[in-house]
Amino acid sequence: MMTNKELLEFAEIKKYLDLAIGKKKAKIGANLTLKEKIKSVNLSQYLRGVIYFFEYSKLFKNPSEIIDFWKENRDNDAKIDLLFKEITDFPIWLKSIKNLGDSTCVSYQAHIRGFLSNNNIRLTFKNYKPKTQKRKSQNKLGITYEEMKEFAHKIKEYITDLDLKVLCEFLHRTGLSYKEIADITFETLRNKDYNQEYILIAGDREKTSVDYVNFLSPDLQKLILDFLRVNQEKEDSDKLFGADTNYAYHKLDMKFNTAYTKTCENHFPRLLTIKTSKGNMKKLFSLHSFRSVFKTASDNLRIIPENRDLFIAHKSEKMTNYDLISDELLSDYKLIESELFGKKTNESATIDQVFDILKDLVSNNGKRKAIFRKYQENNEIDMTTEIRGVLFLEQFALNLEKKITENVMENVMIEVKKNFQNLSLKDLLSTFQK
Repeated sequence: MMTNKELLEFAEIKKYLDLAIGKKKAKIGANLTLKEKIKSVNLSQYLRGVIYFFEYSKLFKNPSEIIDFWKENRDNDAKIDLLFKEITDFPIWLKSIKNLGDSTCVSYQAHIRGFLSNNNIRLTFKNYKPKTQKRKSQNKLGITYEEMKEFAHKIKEYITDLDLKVLCEFLHRTGLSYKEIADITFETLRNKDYNQEYILIAGDREKTSVDYVNFLSPDLQKLILDFLRVNQEKEDSDKLFGADTNYAYHKLDMKFNTAYTKTCENHFPRLLTIKTSKGNMKKLFSLHSFRSVFKTASDNLRIIPENRDLFIAHKSEKMTNYDLISDELLSDYKLIESELFGKKTNESATIDQVFDILKDLVSNNGKRKAIFRKYQENNEIDMTTEIRGVLFLEQFALNLEKKITENVMENVMIEVKKNFQNLSLKDLLSTFQK
């Protein structure tokens, strides 16, 4: 088995490290030499997978052999298929022979893929998904969305570390991933106007250049203000959990594991029955699971995909105008918040508020189409029906105006419920299809 020192003798490895480490260290120390870069990182983070690959491979003994193989056979599909299979099967060998966990297998495969990419060997891989085993374990135990939603609340009761509290609350209430949150600077949070009820927060996912738009809800704002007070000495340019976000993640994840065990022992004991191949506890709710819960809540509420993807920094399948932030986004966010945290809607709305809602539905073409998309099933509601629906809403507004006055303001919601009770928008529109 090759060592780090032996691998560093190869020019191809130096090229790989210079590019890979250079990307990571660009923001920490500019103009570092390769030797300085190597000293500044944990080499196993980049080379462990490469070392294991040459122990596993039947085709190659060292990095130069892969490069030579590619140069000689890049136009030979049969030969390139051999290289492709060698790399695709690598995680299976790691799992069965080295008894490594799913995520570690994927990380080590990523090392060899990075080595190839940084040496201009372009292969398109079908991603090996570590979530598959986790999902299988969840299905085996019959774990439901409702249980995961409850778990998300329970685990926070066992977290005492302030950094981890802020991270979990951020994950839970925004659906963003750790990376987006960890890249936020103190300056970004300090410059927000905390007099607003819901504060807009926007950015982009650096790795994929995908924009996100989200909100800091009132409950999250309280925790953020405490966090900012405790970290008054931090520079504006400092990231929330430290410059080395990967190191911070592993540190926080270890504390999260402790909270996970306590949550399972006290509330979800059957989750402790799932073990890894080494007999260790297999975690079925991770930090990333907060994001999964947020996404599932969005889907259950039929939030249109464009808005859902904008919240969680997913690349949307449809073109979306990210330059204009509509009121619909905040409305959708509040729906998700209500689903996840059980917030009650204000049932003492005034007459003006009711009419504003009706007027908005009738006059706002974009919002109206969005509502119809949410409730449309199997394309059964066509544009003709949509027009009938708008006419219905206009007529309903006129009728409602005749029935209620400012003197009976408390009856507004009763009147609305009487007209809409137990009817979906589709049910209402179906009466106009004849």
